[in-house]
Amino acid sequence: MGFDEVADELYRGPPEEFTAARDAAVRAARKAGERRLAAELKELRRPTRAAWVSNTLVRERPEEVGPLVELGEALRRAQAELDGAGLRELGARQHAVVGAMAQEAGRLASAAGRPVGDDVLEEVRRTLHAVLADPEAARRWAEGRLVRPLRAEAGFPAVGAGPGAEPGAVRDLGAARERRRAREARAGRREAERRAAEERRAERERRRGEERRAAVDAERAVAARRAELEAARERLAGARERADALAEELAAAREAVAAAEEGERAARAAVGDAERAARRAGRRRPPQ
Repeated sequence: MGFDEVADELYRGPPEEFTAARDAAVRAARKAGERRLAAELKELRRPTRAAWVSNTLVRERPEEVGPLVELGEALRRAQAELDGAGLRELGARQHAVVGAMAQEAGRLASAAGRPVGDDVLEEVRRTLHAVLADPEAARRWAEGRLVRPLRAEAGFPAVGAGPGAEPGAVRDLGAARERRRAREARAGRREAERRAAEERRAERERRRGEERRAAVDAERAVAARRAELEAARERLAGARERADALAEELAAAREAVAAAEEGERAARAAVGDAERAARRAGRRRPPQ
């Protein structure tokens, strides 16, 4: 499974089981060798109760996601065009839709065995208002992976206003546009930071991979040198044994040569003695 599938499954479950389920998914990814996936999953955070209820609404009622996003687009368009009448008409729909969807979210939570109180439902309503006011909030909500409720930095000030309130609404709309541009700039910076963080993680993984390969190569080289040293020691031991045997043979040969020389000297002495004895015997023999 990829990151999106695992993340969707984690945020589908109840908040109190999120941390254990996430850690199990991280371990499974590491065991499968998916280190990058494990790192991404480890960064996921447990949702609050209100965020979980909002996520449940997105998953269980996907047919209502598109219409709410479209209503937000229409409201923002009317706001940008300073269309007070359009804002009043769309505002009535806004309150009705948000109220009905918040009630449905509470019903879904109860059906899942985790009923929530009015304080949580108020957080859900604020999230839905933020979805209408901010396209980035709408995108995050539609993913179904909120960690905490959303807040709208700017609403729709012309909604419900009478003719006498139009000038103030115009000023508020200009300020809202400035805030929207600031939000978009912050979102761009966050995206750039996220991409830079991804690149840094990828670079760290690459360096760690190179270090692991270098360590394996070094271990193999050390093992090869050890094997060569052991073989050299065995050859040296064999040479020493042969040298000892040759030394013993040389000593025995020297002893044999010495014995032979001693026998030769004894034989020469005996010959000399015999010759001398013969000469003496010849001198004593009487003439014929």
